[in-house]
Amino acid sequence: MDRQSQLLRIGKMIGGKDIVEKINSQGYSAWINQIDYLCRRLRFTAYDIEGSYAGYSSSEPSYPDNYINFSYQHFSSFKKKSLQAQENEILNILIGETDPCASEFFSSAPKSVLDRFSRSGCATGVLTIIDFPKVRRTLLGMIASYVPGKWYKLTHWWNT
Repeated sequence: MDRQSQLLRIGKMIGGKDIVEKINSQGYSAWINQIDYLCRRLRFTAYDIEGSYAGYSSSEPSYPDNYINFSYQHFSSFKKKSLQAQENEILNILIGETDPCASEFFSSAPKSVLDRFSRSGCATGVLTIIDFPKVRRTLLGMIASYVPGKWYKLTHWWNT
């Protein structure tokens, strides 16, 4: 089964029409990429890269044989946790990224609407001293205190 068919099959299972349309028009799905990232960080999956190195394709190395290994042990352990503990673990993964090159400035999430900056120089300068996990937690804490559906002026953030 080719990659496009696999993506379409997974897209239908997890999100239906919107994800399938993105896969058909763009050849990938940000949601599937996000789920793949979480599964790897939760240690549910790991890639077993075999074969000879085929050179660079786009900006990532490419290998002709690539297998996904699934860890029933890690998945079962995660499922045994309370829902709150599971949510906290996922939140910590999403908030805890410290690499400035993987920050919101240079990458996007499935629901992102903002443009990204070029990754050139992302590991140098002022970005290396920003504590991204702390900033994300602070912003989430601020947002959590707001009433849904109510509009706030930007000056409200400066007075907080």
